[in-house]
Amino acid sequence: MKIRYLIIVLCLFFLSDFVFAQKYNGRFFIVLEYKGPDDNQKYLNGLEDILYAHFAEKINKVFPCAKVSDHKKIAKLLDFEREKFFKGTDPYDFSQNAEITKSYDVDFLVSAELGTLPGEQFIVSMSCIPYRTVDKFPVARSSKRCSFSKTSQGEMIKKIDEAIDEIISKLKEFEICPYYGPVTIEVKSSREETETFQIGSPCDIDQATVTATRKTTSTLKWELNKYSLRAADGTVKYYLNENYTTVTNFPCYKCKNGDQGPTIVTETNETEAKTEGLSSESTSEGKPTKDARIKITFFENGTYTVLVKATSKEGPMKVTTEKKFEGMCESESEPKDTKDKRINVPIDVVLGPYKGTNKDKTLHQKETKDLSNGKEKTTVNIDFTLTRND
Repeated sequence: MKIRYLIIVLCLFFLSDFVFAQKYNGRFFIVLEYKGPDDNQKYLNGLEDILYAHFAEKINKVFPCAKVSDHKKIAKLLDFEREKFFKGTDPYDFSQNAEITKSYDVDFLVSAELGTLPGEQFIVSMSCIPYRTVDKFPVARSSKRCSFSKTSQGEMIKKIDEAIDEIISKLKEFEICPYYGPVTIEVKSSREETETFQIGSPCDIDQATVTATRKTTSTLKWELNKYSLRAADGTVKYYLNENYTTVTNFPCYKCKNGDQGPTIVTETNETEAKTEGLSSESTSEGKPTKDARIKITFFENGTYTVLVKATSKEGPMKVTTEKKFEGMCESESEPKDTKDKRINVPIDVVLGPYKGTNKDKTLHQKETKDLSNGKEKTTVNIDFTLTRND
């Protein structure tokens, strides 16, 4: 019996590259193993089919898109193809046989164990492992036990159901049934302020008066489209213009050549930046992919959040400075100097929480938030419609 399970696992391993390219469909594959003395196997007769059936029934109630396969289904398909081979017909072809490839289209691998322990104990142990991630660590575990000689099989079935319920409960926070659709986040910000303050004078005669003016405008618009469990594409547009000017009125200023007298010094620092498009530094299946991820997390209190992470392409940024002397020291004026730089814009934000559960066919939100702080006026527009394609 263990040899059969090993064949199934090896098939999953060799087809992993093919499966990874398929679209996420909330598919579960159950691998079951018996443990314990052979003499105790009689107490476990029929529990295998019950575990499969109950898991499929229970998970479909919570996650409508979920599909459950197991080794028996695969074995039947392989037996059919093997018969074709020995009869002289074409050998089986995983890439051509739709039923087999669907069965291997695995998102979660459920490892289940049924067995007996010393002390006449029955144990059911289950773990659920994401199959498409690099680090395949269980996201849900459960283990239940009871006596197998002093109780009916009904008690063992009850423990199987408890383990299944615990696994499914832990999976509720995950986006098992993927949602797809547009997510738009637009941020508009502006700031305009003037302040006046005093500083010391180089001639130690009275104080100089400084008038500082800042004007800033920026727009940032993310237009993303969630097309997979986590992945998204789309574009982003960003524009920034900032001007910071100080005008300092010195009653007396010492020039580099030793002259001194009343001077007005005007210093200007202007920044302009813009960029458009998403960066593509990430890779998937060896190919560049857009640096945009959208993740939905559900909570037990009937709410959910949407995590948006993305990075723009690098775009040009120009920083221009100028220093102008009026009155004394005019020769010390510094002409405009422009430096070219590069800039990219990241986003890492959690939207919500909003009311909704993983049973909702569509998750929709449209809102405007005022995030102004002091003299900086900021408005955020959020609009998304994410739909589950069951």
